[in-house]
Amino acid sequence: MADTERVPRSQRRADLADRRGRWGRLAALVGGLFVVLTAVAVALVLTDVITVPGSDDTHLNAAARRSTPSTTTTRPRTVKHRRVLTPADPLRLWIAGDSLAGSIGPSLGELAANTGVVQPQYDSRISSGLLTPDFYDWPKHAEQQLALLDPEVVVFIIGTNDANVWSDKLADGYRIRTEAMMRELVGTKHRDVYWVGAPVAQAKQLETGVLAVNRIQRAAAAAVGVTYVDAHTIFGDANGNYQSRFADQFGRTQIMRAGDGVHFSVAGADLISADIYGLINAAWKITAQAVLGAPKRVLETKGSTQIPGTHKSVGASVSNGSPTSRPEYQPPSATSTSSSSTTATSALASTTTTVAPSTTTSSTPAPSFP
Repeated sequence: MADTERVPRSQRRADLADRRGRWGRLAALVGGLFVVLTAVAVALVLTDVITVPGSDDTHLNAAARRSTPSTTTTRPRTVKHRRVLTPADPLRLWIAGDSLAGSIGPSLGELAANTGVVQPQYDSRISSGLLTPDFYDWPKHAEQQLALLDPEVVVFIIGTNDANVWSDKLADGYRIRTEAMMRELVGTKHRDVYWVGAPVAQAKQLETGVLAVNRIQRAAAAAVGVTYVDAHTIFGDANGNYQSRFADQFGRTQIMRAGDGVHFSVAGADLISADIYGLINAAWKITAQAVLGAPKRVLETKGSTQIPGTHKSVGASVSNGSPTSRPEYQPPSATSTSSSSTTATSALASTTTTVAPSTTTSSTPAPSFP
C-alpha cells in the first residue's frame, strides 16, 4: 500500500480508543438494563405477582419485621377458580383448633359474617393438641366435621399444648402427624387451608417448645401446600420476643395477650383475625361481593370450649347488621384464667356439662394450656 494511503498511527490510536469507548458505553447500558430487569423480577416474585415453579408457599414475614402488626403470610401458590358468593350460597368457613381458636373463631367469624356472603362456624377445644389424641382426637373429629360441614376454607390453629409437652425425640412423629392433619384438612376437594402457628409464649420453657413446633408446622405447610400464618412474628417484638401490648393496625396501643402469657386478648384475636381475613379476602374477593345489612350468624360447634376473658360474644351482634363494638380488654382474673392444668381442666368440665361434645374425650388429664 502506498504511503499516501496509510492511516497515520495517531489516527489509528484515536479510532481504537473511540471504538473501545462505544463498546464500554454499550456494555454499561446493557449491564444497567440487566440490573433494572433483575430488580423488577425480584420485586414481582416477592410480591407474588409472579411465582417461581417449586417455590415455597409459606412466605414467613420475609420482610423481617412488619411495618404494622397485621402483616402475615401471602396467598397459596396455586389459585383456583373462585365461585361467586351470595347470601343464599355463602362461602363455607370452618375455624377450628385449641382454645386459641376459641379467640379467633368469634373475631374472624364476625368479620366474615358481617359481609353477608360468608357463613363461619368455629370449633375450639381447650387443652387439645396433636400429641394427645387420647385426650382429644382431632383427626377423627375433623373427619366427621369436614364430612358434615363441607367447608371451602379452613382456618386451623393448634400447637401450644404440643409445645407444652415437647421433647426433641417427638420431632419425627410430630412432623408425620402434622402433615397428615394438613392433608386431611385439604382433602380431595383441595380446600384452602390457613394453618396458624403458635404465638410467642412468655414462659421460656414453653417458648422453646413453641419454636420447635412452629418449625415443623412451617415445613409441613410447605410440603403439603397450605398457607402458614406466622402468629409468632405477628405477636413478637423486634427481636421475636414476647410482648403483651403494642400498636394495632390503627396505631392505638392495645393489650394483645391475656394475663397468662399464652392466650390472645380480645384485641389480639381481632388483630390476627384481620390478617387472616385479608388473606381469605384476597383469594375469594369477599369484600367486593359483600351484601351489607344481611349478615350471617356466627355458628359455634356444639361442645366447643373457651378460656373466659379471651374471646368476644358475637351471637347477637351479627343478627342485626351492626358491627360488634369492641370493648377494651380486661385481663382475666387469676381464678378465671390460669396456666395450670387444674384451671384449664375445670374450664373444660364446666363447659361440657351443659353442652355435650361432638366427640367423646377420655378422662386423661389435659396438658396445662391452652
